[in-house]
Amino acid sequence: MSWQNRPRGEAAIAVAPRAVVDWHSSNRTVLAGLLVGAVAAAWLAVALHGAVTIGHLALTPIAAAAACGASVLASTLPDLGRAEGQASVVLLIGFPVAVAMAAGPGSLDPLLVAGAVVAVAGLWPGADRWLPVARLAGCAGMVLWLIAHTLQDGGRLHADGRATAASLIVAAVLLVVAASSPGSAPSSRLLLVPAVLAGITAAPVLPAAAAFIGGVGALVAAAARRPPAALALLAMAAAAVPAGVPAAHLLGAGALIAAALGADTAVLVGLPGAVALAVAVVRAPSTSAAVITAAAAVGMAAVSADRMRGRLTLDPARVPALALAAWLLVAPGTWTWAGPSLLSTYDRSATIAVAVGLLVLLGDEALHRTRAAAPNSLRSDLSGRRSGVATPGAARHRASVSERGNEVALPPRFAVPTATAAAVLTVACAGWLVLSAIALR
Repeated sequence: MSWQNRPRGEAAIAVAPRAVVDWHSSNRTVLAGLLVGAVAAAWLAVALHGAVTIGHLALTPIAAAAACGASVLASTLPDLGRAEGQASVVLLIGFPVAVAMAAGPGSLDPLLVAGAVVAVAGLWPGADRWLPVARLAGCAGMVLWLIAHTLQDGGRLHADGRATAASLIVAAVLLVVAASSPGSAPSSRLLLVPAVLAGITAAPVLPAAAAFIGGVGALVAAAARRPPAALALLAMAAAAVPAGVPAAHLLGAGALIAAALGADTAVLVGLPGAVALAVAVVRAPSTSAAVITAAAAVGMAAVSADRMRGRLTLDPARVPALALAAWLLVAPGTWTWAGPSLLSTYDRSATIAVAVGLLVLLGDEALHRTRAAAPNSLRSDLSGRRSGVATPGAARHRASVSERGNEVALPPRFAVPTATAAAVLTVACAGWLVLSAIALR
């Protein structure tokens, strides 16, 4: 029965449940969920199996896990599952391969070229719109990383000296801004993967700078209600702590899953990484990086709890991300590819907490449905509807309008020239990388 055809009393009852999850389904999202689930399951099988060699390509468990996260993040592409979404399918299949090659012992070049393509593709806002400045951050970050990569030795993911590490830190921040800003293109969310890889790689070389920049950035992102950005920047800060790389891997995984889920409550998937970070900070010597990161983690948790709003909107395309989030929250100690996180006690406690929480939720839902069916509840709901209480749809519309109002955009006369210049510069650097790789090999 459609909403318009329901009686007035029945409509009031439909508003009554206090569900925190909204479920939407369509043929497109079902097909997208099947595609994402198949690709993510394949990469997850490789991660669980161990090191795999395919021809000259060696895949480590951490590389396969990073590719799995990239494939789950591709579920946010709006054209995935549509007949005209061939480019989204190519990104779903090809981008995780580039990520696996970069995160493992393979070459970084394919990921840099793929990141440059995604950054350039996200530059075009349309003829009737201004160009949000956040879209330029992706091109700036990729150009900086491309130049730093071609000027150092080797083609793998590493930081060759303090200058390269500083470039990677700045590039990671720019890519996080491009991936999480409300003015960015939907495909720009994929830039969160190279941002996490760059930040975790560069942090051990410049621990104090990475901890300060990552910690302050995480606080700002949490205040702006950007959980994926906050978790990604906190992962960079965690990698600066001695023995904090496993915690950084869990926080980075949480950032990708939170970006795929797309809700304020998704920040909870960073809980295992925060616990692993606390263990690392307690065991680490008292360095400035450890103190700054610990303070930033506590501050981010407080700000995120205060800023948490809205419901979790799910569809079949996000089911693989939800499954990974549940696994990460309940048993992060089984993610052995992240490194020794020392979370075996957490696994046992989380299992008990989930069982108790499910019982409490079932009892609370049954009690609430009983009260909602009572005549008094029906009359109160009807009076609330007549008094003009805002519906969830109107609240979401106002929130989206307020977010659009906060975008920083260039005037139309500057938008197209700036986008063209950024695209030409990014493509030129990517071509320089390709030619350098051909000449060196």
